[in-house]
Amino acid sequence: MYPLRVDYAELWDFNDPAGSEVRFREFLRTARGTDWLIGMTQLARALGLQKLFEEASEILEKAAIEIEPGSPPQVIWLLEMGRCLNSSGSPEGAKPLFENAFALGKSLGLELWTIDAAHMVAIVTKGDESRAWNERGLELARGAKEKRAQQWEATLLNNLGWADFGESKLEEALAKFVKARELREEYGQKDREQIGRWCIGRVLRELGRIDEAREIMVQLSKEVPDDQYVQEELAALG
Repeated sequence: MYPLRVDYAELWDFNDPAGSEVRFREFLRTARGTDWLIGMTQLARALGLQKLFEEASEILEKAAIEIEPGSPPQVIWLLEMGRCLNSSGSPEGAKPLFENAFALGKSLGLELWTIDAAHMVAIVTKGDESRAWNERGLELARGAKEKRAQQWEATLLNNLGWADFGESKLEEALAKFVKARELREEYGQKDREQIGRWCIGRVLRELGRIDEAREIMVQLSKEVPDDQYVQEELAALG
């Protein structure tokens, strides 16, 4: 496993990419070597989340000049360039980058980034191929040694739950959503745990278990009264 010298997660707030951009720019003022390279990839991601794709691409191209082929920063670079391409409307261009990130990350023992890459391939593919990549990531998360890599299990279960939902495999979807919510609670991820309950309520409605679904949504409406998705579900439940 490759030890990162900086905890980049502490600089991130995915609900505030502009604020994250500011923190990464400040970090990059003094960062050197590998820290600078990875910081550049994360700055590009913050820009991409603001739909500033041209600037994000320029940052990544600047970093690419310094990246050693086959190195851990290359894995992260491949992921972020892939995300930039996908978000700007080119999933077909992003797919080989995510696949390369997966293969290289796995060969280097980078659990967190390898699972992230599997998850991203699943996003840019469809049907059985997407499911297979989610399942591949889930297997890696369940066997991971790194805590943050293990926490990918909840996300991948949630993705597979929606795949089941789309195929009208409602009981299978419910089981995955319940397990994902339990994991979010275990991780102390309150916001995501609330989303997990919403997913459970949604599939319960589809199963015709209206009273149970309504109970969940009523409780959520007290916790997050301005959430439009909760309000839409309450309206649908009548």
